[in-house]
Amino acid sequence: MSQPIEPIPVQRLLDEAVKLTRRHFARIVPPVAVPMGLAGGLAAAAQIPAQTAEGGGSLWQMALLVGSALLVLIAIGLGSGAVTAAALDAAAGREPDMKRAWLTFLRPRVLLTGILTSIGIVAGMMCCVVPGIYLALLWSVVLPVVLEEGSFGFTALARSAELMQHNPTGALQNDPRFRVFVVLFAGFLLGYSLAFIVQLPLGIVMAIAMARELAKGESADAQEMMRPLLWLQIPTNMLSMALNACTQLFTMSGVSILYFDVRRRREGLDLEQAVERLGSQAGEP
Repeated sequence: MSQPIEPIPVQRLLDEAVKLTRRHFARIVPPVAVPMGLAGGLAAAAQIPAQTAEGGGSLWQMALLVGSALLVLIAIGLGSGAVTAAALDAAAGREPDMKRAWLTFLRPRVLLTGILTSIGIVAGMMCCVVPGIYLALLWSVVLPVVLEEGSFGFTALARSAELMQHNPTGALQNDPRFRVFVVLFAGFLLGYSLAFIVQLPLGIVMAIAMARELAKGESADAQEMMRPLLWLQIPTNMLSMALNACTQLFTMSGVSILYFDVRRRREGLDLEQAVERLGSQAGEP
């Protein structure tokens, strides 16, 4: 048997993810970032009346808070699905279809597969975190499997785990789990850095307001001081949600490239083994 097809190195994987992100940024990000930003701003605005009202725990306050949280979750879910589908198209050499991409998680079987994946990862996180992280690595290409191979539910989870454990060389740097961890960690660092930059102005304004109150020689009531600053949460949330689409595009570009790389090597090895079996059978008397 010939040597397995060489996997794409981690450094090249990150470079290709950056190139893919830059090449398709204008086509993918604005159609996702704008709706997500509006949803984030609307959710922040909905929370303000509940946060500024006297007392707490009333039914309408809880409804506003729960409703705004659900709005954010729905926006993130639909936006993440759209970015993933578009990044997968780009990685496959197809022109991203944003209309079709937005409908990704509106397909019941795709949505149920995503929910099943999330439940499994959350359950793993509750078991000392490490199992959840490992499951997240194993199931990192579930959505590409769903969209490209038409598998759903437990079949998609099993297929993703099979691909992510495919490492004929046995080398750590070639292990798909290690490579997807690097991609996800790089995406996390990028998202954290952007979130810090976005939140920094609000933190500076709060610090200045606190310093002024202390300079007056009066005790500073943090809750009272925050009331006039709550409106700053609206542009901050809008920008945070919009930037989430940018980090998602980079992350899912890397994951999509890795998916096609592992699938190509896995299917190439399977084909080679099938040919060898046919050859050995043909040589039998």
